[in-house]
Amino acid sequence: MTGTVAFASGAEVSKKFKLYLKVREIKGIKKVISEIEQLPLGDREEWIEEYGDMINTALDNFVDDSSFSFENIFNDDETLALSQELVSTLKDTIQSVEGMLYPDSLLES
Repeated sequence: MTGTVAFASGAEVSKKFKLYLKVREIKGIKKVISEIEQLPLGDREEWIEEYGDMINTALDNFVDDSSFSFENIFNDDETLALSQELVSTLKDTIQSVEGMLYPDSLLES
């Protein structure tokens, strides 16, 4: 049997796991935002009034925290795929939140 077996260091596994958790977190946030978008307009406006600032701050913090997750992690295909999934889902989530919180600004751009 000829072949190579690659073993990941504990630090690499830890980085991948943190990245995996970030992907799960943003998918959870995206799911909640999608559910809020489905609410009747009055309920959605009430929810935005009550929680909009908190969601905006939470997403800002998530982006800042996620940027640290990207330092020196592009060392294999699995990590790259997780990173791409995180960025893509984060972009979609931010667009949904902005559309919900600032609908008038989207019409101008």
